[in-house]
Amino acid sequence: MEESVPVMVEREKITRLLIDVVGERRVTDKDFDLVAYSRDLSPAQQKLPTHVVLPESREEIQQILRIANEHDVPVYIRGGGTSHWDAYLAQEPGIMLDMGRMNKIVDINERDLVATVQPNCTWAKLDSALREKGLTYLCSEAGGPAMTVGGSIMKAGSGPHSTAKFGFHGNQDVVTLEMVLPNGDIVQTGSAAWPSAGKFERQCLGPDLAGMFIGAEGILGVCTELSVRIRPTTDVVERLTAVMKSLDDVVEFGHFINRYVGDEYLQGIYLWVDPTAPDVFLLMMDIFGYEREIVDHRKKRILEKLDELGAEIGDRAPADEYF
Repeated sequence: MEESVPVMVEREKITRLLIDVVGERRVTDKDFDLVAYSRDLSPAQQKLPTHVVLPESREEIQQILRIANEHDVPVYIRGGGTSHWDAYLAQEPGIMLDMGRMNKIVDINERDLVATVQPNCTWAKLDSALREKGLTYLCSEAGGPAMTVGGSIMKAGSGPHSTAKFGFHGNQDVVTLEMVLPNGDIVQTGSAAWPSAGKFERQCLGPDLAGMFIGAEGILGVCTELSVRIRPTTDVVERLTAVMKSLDDVVEFGHFINRYVGDEYLQGIYLWVDPTAPDVFLLMMDIFGYEREIVDHRKKRILEKLDELGAEIGDRAPADEYF
């Protein structure tokens, strides 16, 4: 369907304004380019934005959002592009922010155990840099290496190691966020709100502002930088799988586990249900610690409880593949 003349004029005007902010090479309004941003991994129908912009700084994002506000144009945020539920697609004609160029690791603070990254840094990139320093994040994303840190936090995503111990992404491990609000204002959350304090604590005096943005999927602002809690890595890990035949037993086992979560009892526990066998429940879990004796004790307690519930210890291959 062809656009009306007024719509075309307004579209060209927005294009010129965006070019003034980021230059011609990082803006497009050509349908040939827009098609690449019209689908995700979901079966959702194709939806084209009117513009795609590739910002490289928070200042550019500030100006883009102010342009969008002034002209009443919706803005959509695309991170790594791995969404599989129509999350970032343009529901109405508007500007697509492709965050792909904001992918740097800003800082790894080994003293305070905090890593600061730009939103499109991938988990794989961060994990590689951390492991060179004997550190890890320990709350990986189920979407794999292409998943971005900012995308995971902004949608409160989850992964193999993010249920029993560490919660969904953002529930516990986000330290600070840098957000550009829809009007272009910049907000620093947590200890970063005080410039001389640094990035070490999520909730200081006042409300937990980070919690307002986590899981909002960009509706309340654009994340331009974030800090997450990191930990020393450990090779002392035991992996188990167990098959249970009663959901009540699964729940009882979960209650048993939760009594020890505060003591880092489990790194992660996942429950899989086979729709073709509704009475079979597969539990996959990692038991970790920094001392072999502690991990062995925890494993012993878990095996005793599984035996008490009549669970069958299974092949660990599915867990190896998943984790």
